[in-house]
Amino acid sequence: KTGNVSEFVLNECYEDLSEEISALKEKLEDTMDQLNNTQKLLDAKLEQLNETRHQLNETQHDLEAKEQQLEEARKFSNISKWDVLLTRSYYRKQLTRDLYTNLTQSWTVLENFIGANVTNGFVEHFKECYNEDED
Repeated sequence: KTGNVSEFVLNECYEDLSEEISALKEKLEDTMDQLNNTQKLLDAKLEQLNETRHQLNETQHDLEAKEQQLEEARKFSNISKWDVLLTRSYYRKQLTRDLYTNLTQSWTVLENFIGANVTNGFVEHFKECYNEDED
């Protein structure tokens, strides 16, 4: 090689820096690829989460509508003696001897009120004094 020392050193430094810059560019491109892949995965997960949220909202709305229908059904004349089984104390629970005894004893209390007029106040009295749904 010919030339002065400073040119030689500068050329060698330039070559070293060029190689280092090329290596860093390659690493940067790899990192960008990884980031893009991660972003795609995150976008897919976000879409799934949004779909799940939408389904949960629909289910919540349906549940509220059914609860409203149930509440309305209890208020109107289409109430049957079996609707008591839809209360929190019994619904979706296994009917055990204890649950059966609890149910029959709660109705036995009515014997003490034979002759009373059944009104909203009468029902409210039983709700306040004999309510097993508060367990």
